[in-house]
Amino acid sequence: MGTAPKRLPVQMFPQFPENCTSVLKRTLTEAVWRDLRVLKTKYGGRLANCIVAGVENPSLAVGVYACDPDAYKEYKDFFGPVIRELYNYDVRAEQVVKHNYDLSALNWGRIEKTKYCVKYVQATGSRNLEGYPFVPLLDTTTKAAIEAKLRKVIIDDIDAKMEANNMPEAYLKQLTEDNLMFDRHPGIEKAVPLSKFNEGCFVYCNSDLSQVVWINADDHLQFFITEKSEPDLKSACEKLFAKLKAVENNLPICHDETLGFVTCNPCNLGTGVR
Repeated sequence: MGTAPKRLPVQMFPQFPENCTSVLKRTLTEAVWRDLRVLKTKYGGRLANCIVAGVENPSLAVGVYACDPDAYKEYKDFFGPVIRELYNYDVRAEQVVKHNYDLSALNWGRIEKTKYCVKYVQATGSRNLEGYPFVPLLDTTTKAAIEAKLRKVIIDDIDAKMEANNMPEAYLKQLTEDNLMFDRHPGIEKAVPLSKFNEGCFVYCNSDLSQVVWINADDHLQFFITEKSEPDLKSACEKLFAKLKAVENNLPICHDETLGFVTCNPCNLGTGVR
């Protein structure tokens, strides 16, 4: 189910620059580090794996990425304050997060493309398969198994497939310009070499890039739905939600009653939708 790095990416309590204002710096105390650093999740993940990005790149606003779904529970004394900082929300066991895909109650209005100079609207959604760690702890064999499961569900309306390590530079540039890239973990390559991080990472897309799907990138699965001809956010959300429901109806998805859909980046907890 994945292999944790043999050498921990962070060995000692990190020292941050004075001008660092990251959520990691504000929430990680020496007492929490001392109590949690020796603990392991059932996937072999450590607290060090969760904070390496923010330690190596103190300019990051948050600097925290969960190494696997269990990290949120195993290191709750750390992630609790992180979530409080991000959402002004205290995680309590008796709370239940409910969600639905009903868009009818929202007043969407209409975006006038020419009046407001809106080039496009975009909706993104992330999901992770139950029973697997997150990408930084995945080995190539497990990535291939995840990709095989997800490919069967997302294959509709897909015209092309490319691996991140073999992507032409021009194509990578186009995805970047169109805001269709996942949030690569700055600093994570210190724990996992970037070439290895990209192994088994695939992008699926249709011909006009209105539907782009990343597998084994920021999360196991990330949809990008873009509306260019008519900037209709409701339409983009409807298409995204249809894709997400198709995945959830066919595969076991990582979900927690108190956190919602569980994601590598704590900023995406809850709906996993942006």
